[in-house]
Amino acid sequence: MFDIGFWELCLVGVVALIVLGPEKLPRAARTAGLWLAKARRTLATVKEEVNRELELEDLKDISASYPSKTGRAANTPQDLAAPSSPASAPRVLAEPGRQENGDNAP
Repeated sequence: MFDIGFWELCLVGVVALIVLGPEKLPRAARTAGLWLAKARRTLATVKEEVNRELELEDLKDISASYPSKTGRAANTPQDLAAPSSPASAPRVLAEPGRQENGDNAP
C-alpha cells in the first residue's frame, strides 16, 4: 500500500520518541496498533459484504436468464426457492400397509 522503507520507519520512530518521550511511546504504539487492527477488520468486513452482494447480483442475473417451470423467467429469489406447484414438490413414500392418498382402507 505505502512504500515505506526501513530508514523512513526509523525516522518516524525517532521523531515519535522525541515528541512523546520514553514513558508515553509504548502506550501510543499499543493504541496505534489497536486502531490499525480495528481498521483492518472493518475494511475486511466491508470488502466481504461487497463481494457477497456482487455474487448475489450475478446469481440473480444468471437465474433471470433461465426459464422456470412455469415457462417464464424466474425473476425473484422466491421463484427459485419455492416450488411453483405441489406437483413439483418431492414425493414422500407411503408407509407400508397404507395407500398413498392417506386412506387406511385396504
